[in-house]
Amino acid sequence: MKPVFDGTLGWNEAKEREKAVDELTNAEIVMVAQERVGVIKVIPRADELHLHQMQILPEHQKRGIGAELVLRAIKRSEKSNKPITLFVVKNTPAKRLYEQFGFLVTNNLGAAFIEQIETPVNRGVQHYHC
Repeated sequence: MKPVFDGTLGWNEAKEREKAVDELTNAEIVMVAQERVGVIKVIPRADELHLHQMQILPEHQKRGIGAELVLRAIKRSEKSNKPITLFVVKNTPAKRLYEQFGFLVTNNLGAAFIEQIETPVNRGVQHYHC
C-alpha cells in the first residue's frame, strides 16, 4: 500500500501498523494452496457490513483473489440484508475492482484522495458503500 499513498496522503508507518491491528477479531487470513496471500476484515455493524481492510500480497494480485473476496462479501451482505461500506483511495486498482461489482461513489470525504462508494441493495443487485 505504501506506493499508493506516496503520491497522495503520504505514508505513516505508525498509523498503518495501528490500522492493521485494529479489529483483529474480524480478520481472516486469505489462503491459497496452503499459502498465506492476504487478509480481509469485514466488520459487522448494526446497519452495515464495513469492509475495513482487504490486502493481497503483490505477487498474488491480478489472479482473481480480490474479486472472489468481494463476491463472498456480497453474498454475506445479501444474507444479512445489510449494505457493504468501505473507503477507497481514488484512482487505484482497488477502486476499479469495486466498480466492476457495481459500487458507486457516494461521498467524496474531503480528503483529496479518499472516497466512499455505494451501490443499491434491493434492486436485483445490492447496496454497497466503499
